[in-house]
Amino acid sequence: MKRNTRPKSVPACASCKKSKVRCEILDDITQECIQKVRCHRCKTLQLQCSYESMDKSIFYTGPAHKTDQVVGVNGEKNHQQQNPVASPSTSRNSSAVVRSKTGQTAVDLECLPRHMWHFHRGSAGQWHYDGIFHYEDSLDWAQPLGAIKQLTNRYLASVVTRPRMLAAATTVSASGIDVLEDILSAEQIKNLLGIFEEKYVPWLNFSLIRTSRHLRANTRSVVAPKLEAAAEDALSRILLHPVPSESLEAIQSLLILALWAPICGGSGDNQRDGHLLLASAISMAKNIRLNEAPDRLQALKDLQSMGHTFDEAQVADTANRTRLWLALTNTDSLLCIGTSRNRSARETASHKNSFPLPVLSNLNIPPSLSEARDTRLELLGDILDATEAGLQVWLDSLDGVKKWYDDVTGSLQRLGHLERLIMPLPVVSDHDNFYFRMLIFIYRVCRLLVTYHAFYTSRMLFIFAGSTPDPTFFEGLIPHSLDILAIWCKDGFHATEGNLLCLMEADPYLLGTSPDIIFQMTSLVAAHHVSFKFFVLNSRLKALQGVSDFMIAKCVGVLNAAAYSEDHPASRSATLIQGLQALWDNRDEMFTTYNPLFTLEDGFAKPTGVYDDQSNMTGSMHDTMKENLQMLYEGAS
Repeated sequence: MKRNTRPKSVPACASCKKSKVRCEILDDITQECIQKVRCHRCKTLQLQCSYESMDKSIFYTGPAHKTDQVVGVNGEKNHQQQNPVASPSTSRNSSAVVRSKTGQTAVDLECLPRHMWHFHRGSAGQWHYDGIFHYEDSLDWAQPLGAIKQLTNRYLASVVTRPRMLAAATTVSASGIDVLEDILSAEQIKNLLGIFEEKYVPWLNFSLIRTSRHLRANTRSVVAPKLEAAAEDALSRILLHPVPSESLEAIQSLLILALWAPICGGSGDNQRDGHLLLASAISMAKNIRLNEAPDRLQALKDLQSMGHTFDEAQVADTANRTRLWLALTNTDSLLCIGTSRNRSARETASHKNSFPLPVLSNLNIPPSLSEARDTRLELLGDILDATEAGLQVWLDSLDGVKKWYDDVTGSLQRLGHLERLIMPLPVVSDHDNFYFRMLIFIYRVCRLLVTYHAFYTSRMLFIFAGSTPDPTFFEGLIPHSLDILAIWCKDGFHATEGNLLCLMEADPYLLGTSPDIIFQMTSLVAAHHVSFKFFVLNSRLKALQGVSDFMIAKCVGVLNAAAYSEDHPASRSATLIQGLQALWDNRDEMFTTYNPLFTLEDGFAKPTGVYDDQSNMTGSMHDTMKENLQMLYEGAS
């Protein structure tokens, strides 16, 4: 299957090279369109592209891969191999999907991070890379959550053909109805606000919302576009004509819209960017000095401890403002980690201990509902702080291995300390048990992001190494005699397994109320899980033992049950995960091997231990890969 991005051997077009920007080809490279091929930037900006006048044959020469697509449009296997390394087959499908002979629509293997499945482990400290040096992924897997969002949009655009609930009134309310009471009955409004108070407030610590996600399907299809239009009108007024006296309500509204997109708010390139709304909310918050609320609250507490008395309403108002500011900063970090976005409001340490953990010695733990939510707000901030510290650690050379290891380990140790605090809370707390479980889910995703980032930085250093890369390069990455990449690799995989179990145990009704970012994290967990299984298959020539396939299937069922509509983020996540699992289910069609003595039937049908000469076979294969590494790199330099 041809990749959507240009082959690495193809130079950037003249316009992109002059502007020093990334040059991509996002259209399928087929016989029909090859004569008029243009890069995505030139096509979008209506510029003349040098690709139109160059020799088109260069687009048909691509890199060779060990793990590759070998399924054509008709689903038949491509057995044509002219060298030990498999060559990619061609297809007219989008690069996000590939059709298998079983009829399943699988995610294209090329969309998964090649720095994972193109590596395999030999002896301790020896990690072999059988990909192409200086080669870029089709998605920016340096920012895994951002890549997952792009992959979801690509995949769903390729496989989902159902009619969408278009927001016919999203520009303005053409019918003139822009008042909530004219769209919904008083009973419907009361019912929805009750649902929000019970199911959504625990995510936020404040109320005031109008939501249509829980209306019946036939009612939702009628009123959702009108509600969307009314929300757009209100949003425009908030952003363009802010009223100082309504700033707190406006900030809350923007925060809510940043976490939960409208159910008819479009998809793909038409999706609303929640972080832009959040940045506006943070700017408004700073204008009313909301960022000073944590310091004011701490000052009030200090004065109270010295015997001073204050109006309870004043203290309560300051505490509520502090909660809102912490919710903004936490959401800012939550929407930025794992993406290329820059945070807008993360403070240094002013939010620390605004709501210290209560003394958990009473029978009710935490003692009250308010303290339970404050505890969760504080712990989430601590988790995100530790995660951000780990994501800021980069490895630029082997000389910096010790500091790199110490910094990553420090971040993981901070997360480990928080794990000890949060793990018992869903069991021992009398309040918000589900939301404490989802805090554990977020913790595991954050831990996965840190270990993934450590993997990525070390492997990219190798892939983009100098002129003489050595497959034993990773022997320099054994600080304190620890094969740290193997240890962190297992750590990340255990985090994905733990989160799959967490989803299997979740209440679908409550899960459906989760912020949209939770479902992007769910998709990332599944993508990493499948990528790891391909990595093991590359290394051991056999599938990973366990019940992970069953866990994936159960999670898909839970996500589908949690979706309130076809466009619900849970449904989108379930669809992508099914495509990822379909890729794994059809691995015997997707894989070729180096050694002609090792057949597909041997690799997938026979149990472990059948081959007496398996170690010799594996060693021979690794020798072949080393030769191919040298050949491939010399060809790329």
